[in-house]
Amino acid sequence: VCSSDLCGIVDLHAGEDEVYFAIAATPVEAVAKRAPADTPAKVFQDAVAYLESIERVEVDTPDPRLDAAVAAVCHPIDASCDKDPSLFRHGCMAFHIHFLGWRVICGSTALGWHDRVKGNAAFYTAAQIKDDKARTQPQADPAVRYCHEGPQSRFYGRGRIANSPAMYDTQSQFFDQTIRDWRWTADPELERILRPALELQLEWAKACFDPDDDGLYESYINTLPTDSVWYNGGGGVEESAYAYYGHCAAMDMARRAGDADGAARHQAQAEKIQRALTSLLWLKDRGHFGLYREQGGHQRVHPDAWTYSQFLPIDAGLATPDQALQALYYTEWALERVHLPFGGELCQPSNWVPSKWSVRDMFNGDIWHLALGCFQTGLADEGWELLLGAMLETAYAGAVPGGFSQIGAGTDFSDCHNMFARTVVEGLFGFDPDYPNGNVRMRPAFPSSWTNASIRTPDYNFKYRREGDVDNYHLTLARKAAVDFRLPVRAEKALRVALNGQEIPWQVEAGFGCAWV
Repeated sequence: VCSSDLCGIVDLHAGEDEVYFAIAATPVEAVAKRAPADTPAKVFQDAVAYLESIERVEVDTPDPRLDAAVAAVCHPIDASCDKDPSLFRHGCMAFHIHFLGWRVICGSTALGWHDRVKGNAAFYTAAQIKDDKARTQPQADPAVRYCHEGPQSRFYGRGRIANSPAMYDTQSQFFDQTIRDWRWTADPELERILRPALELQLEWAKACFDPDDDGLYESYINTLPTDSVWYNGGGGVEESAYAYYGHCAAMDMARRAGDADGAARHQAQAEKIQRALTSLLWLKDRGHFGLYREQGGHQRVHPDAWTYSQFLPIDAGLATPDQALQALYYTEWALERVHLPFGGELCQPSNWVPSKWSVRDMFNGDIWHLALGCFQTGLADEGWELLLGAMLETAYAGAVPGGFSQIGAGTDFSDCHNMFARTVVEGLFGFDPDYPNGNVRMRPAFPSSWTNASIRTPDYNFKYRREGDVDNYHLTLARKAAVDFRLPVRAEKALRVALNGQEIPWQVEAGFGCAWV
């Protein structure tokens, strides 16, 4: 055995059918003292057993490339999380550092590693600043031409997670994803950790990003592509969506704790954000959400919006179905689409030039989030084209087979592979749990040509099969809940709906490209 870094000679004796290499960076004497002679065999078998436990989600669909990619994505999601304590990393290869955001958590939720999400939450919320009487006002930093807040700014005061990356607001996405895991589990321990921290987060976001109290929040480097984006104090979609989703969760947590006043307060703020987004940023003549509203002067809304302005309101539950449909159509007529020769398509995130990092960089995580918005809206075929295109480009046509690679972020970048898992589990298969309120919404969004699909996860199993003029669905939940199905029907008429062999009440609604039962 020989490589540029390692050489070894193995004597093969008659009757020996197993040979193990034990490789260590420490002196061989230290290894010998630490481990018995049979350790390599045991370590190898333990590793095989662990490896077999990683592929926690399995899908069986008409597209075997998707099935293999779902198996493959389980490995970087596992590898990008430390185990003791549970801390998520920015990437598996490049940027291999502990990181509060970006979308580094949601894949573990989709794969059912809820204890990891809870451990990560406990670690970071413990570092949240509970009180800071000195840093109460904004303070721009002249050392960076007043483009960032200075060290004595309110931005670094009460509510800030102290060990989050300097300069960035990564904690808005941290709370957004952690809340979603709480929706999946209603874990009382996670709720005890999350509720006081979320109260501080919402107070911090309001003070920092909505000081004029108009209900629109400034987006301040709070997503991966906003490294090169600044709204100069103006209210935008991204932080408004995160704040809205946070207030909805805080409302439910207050209600569960018997705090009626707290629930009413959070409900009022959530409704205020929704009104502001609709009245100030929805462009009726163009049919989409604008980018941001200027803080001063003429308070113009900048119409040249990007994909985040469209898929985040859908994901947060802020957009009506008609708004969602129009907003997603905007990404087709106003933004560049790339049709790939091997199938599927990509979407440029913006029209902005010059293409500084990362506003004209087609990160696959952003494309999958856009696909998720399509699935959530009921645009199954459109969502599938985006899911497929980004998957084939990164996991098959990329430099690393089975990797989720992006040329600007390396192999298995966490903001990307986590979003792939979430889009398949929640979007394509339509699993939308809300266990704190005792229900699960099922919104499957399979391509219209599919006649079968199934998924197995630690949280639910779901099977679909079309047989003649009958669509069959089978759902098993790991935890009991009321279930609200929205099923696509592509037929002239629905004749009968049966649950466990018994006919049940049902209704038909107009959908997009289908009827919804």
